[in-house]
Amino acid sequence: MRFVRTLSLIGFGVVLAAVAGLAYGAIGQGGVINGCYKNTTPHNLQVIDPAVSSTCPSGTTSLTWDQRDQTNAYSTYHDAPQTLNGDGSQTAVGSLKLPDGSFMIVAKTDLQEEASDNATFGGCTLTAGGDSDSSHPEVQWSAPGIVTSSTITTSPIALTAVHTFKTGGSARLTCFMGAGGVGGSVQNVKITAIQVAAVSNIGF
Repeated sequence: MRFVRTLSLIGFGVVLAAVAGLAYGAIGQGGVINGCYKNTTPHNLQVIDPAVSSTCPSGTTSLTWDQRDQTNAYSTYHDAPQTLNGDGSQTAVGSLKLPDGSFMIVAKTDLQEEASDNATFGGCTLTAGGDSDSSHPEVQWSAPGIVTSSTITTSPIALTAVHTFKTGGSARLTCFMGAGGVGGSVQNVKITAIQVAAVSNIGF
């Protein structure tokens, strides 16, 4: 009987250990930690398992925090072609509204021009507050007198900017086609902003 009782106690201990292990594993599950801190000094903090106790004891206040490093991403896109005038004027082709905070912003598009027998310049600018990035490629060139009317030249453009919005704002992408009467377009416009704790933008 003593032997059987010993085995029973051992088995009961294993069950308790397993339950304790499950309770321990529930603390911080999903990256969220739950605790209760004492309302009076020295404000001692105790970590709790919400699966065991969903409320804090009297005289304490609940506190939760996330142990993961979280980032927020915002994005917009417009894949269909958008026409650009051939007079050198900037055309707004995309905009992404953003809340307060610091952001690293990336924009990309395909700049296209209908063929011409002259060198033609175009480009795009990504603007976020007072910060910007631009690219002005020579999107098409052929020797004078050579007709290339069936040719469409595509120049991929990728731009980056960092900015801190104190009261929210927008990231804007504008593009142009150089003066000369040759029109063009952009397509596959995408603007993505990743929110970070802080940004630093130092020239070298």
